[in-house]
Amino acid sequence: MECFRIDESGYTGFDLLNDDQRFQGASAIAIGDDDAERLIKLHFPKLQATELKYRALSRRQSNHPRLLALMRDLLGEFKCVTYVCDKRFMLTLMFVD
Repeated sequence: MECFRIDESGYTGFDLLNDDQRFQGASAIAIGDDDAERLIKLHFPKLQATELKYRALSRRQSNHPRLLALMRDLLGEFKCVTYVCDKRFMLTLMFVD
């Protein structure tokens, strides 16, 4: 059975008009622990954290090529999907529904 890892960003519950978090996104990727560990070691060999945090990694200019290379490998080797929505339109859909 395939295992999908899922993460979201920008969730504010029912506060869909929050000006600070206007967008919400979620991604899912079919990747196992071994492949994830291999890619982290390949692209961030000095990193000691067990989980990658984009916000922390993106602060350093030297990590930008590594992040892009990691994304290229993930998108090229694994099944994945991402959605991003403007919460104002999501609220409109809730009214229509």
